[in-house]
Amino acid sequence: MLPRCLFLCLSLLAVGGCNLIAWPLYVISPANQMKSVPAECDAKLSGKKVAVITYVDQRIKHEYPMVQEYIGRAIAGEFEKDEVKKNFKGTTLVDVVRVLSFQQERIDWDEMPRTEVAKALGADYLMFVTLQEFTTREPGSINLFRGMVTGTVSMYDASAPERDAMVYRSQDIRIIYPEKRPEGLLGDDNRIVMHMTVLQFADKVVKKFYNHKIPA
Repeated sequence: MLPRCLFLCLSLLAVGGCNLIAWPLYVISPANQMKSVPAECDAKLSGKKVAVITYVDQRIKHEYPMVQEYIGRAIAGEFEKDEVKKNFKGTTLVDVVRVLSFQQERIDWDEMPRTEVAKALGADYLMFVTLQEFTTREPGSINLFRGMVTGTVSMYDASAPERDAMVYRSQDIRIIYPEKRPEGLLGDDNRIVMHMTVLQFADKVVKKFYNHKIPA
């Protein structure tokens, strides 16, 4: 007996030709199958205010002075997506400008207890992003552009004692863009590489906190 899906395709072919079987073949194609990935952090963020703050060392900050703002805005943008909103009902983020101002006013902010940082920003939770690596150039080249970022994300509950406040810490999150090879680009194209690298990193960061699907 023919498998059910094959029987369906043959029946459609007999009735209407090849075009009618295109859609069912697309649906059952292994390349289009998705698998569920559970959230790595189960912090209850719905209805809470979250502050996103990014730490970079002076080397990265000197070469990319806007990177903390880019990361903050990209993560905020992820929380505006419909797929993300439905997982975080009522969750709000502290404005990026307020976070940046706090970092400038408190130069020792990274040495403060994380719960104090969260409270100073009026947040219930602190999403603490640390970048160990950030570049938009292929190592050893001045003409080839390739975004590379390595970082981690931790989540702190401001209502908990400091010693118990960290409810999650990720493994290294690594993004390379373009993935296969660097690009020889000119002018503003460097900004495109940076933009795409930051967006992909932000996507990976936020997906640590909700159930989602990826290609199987």
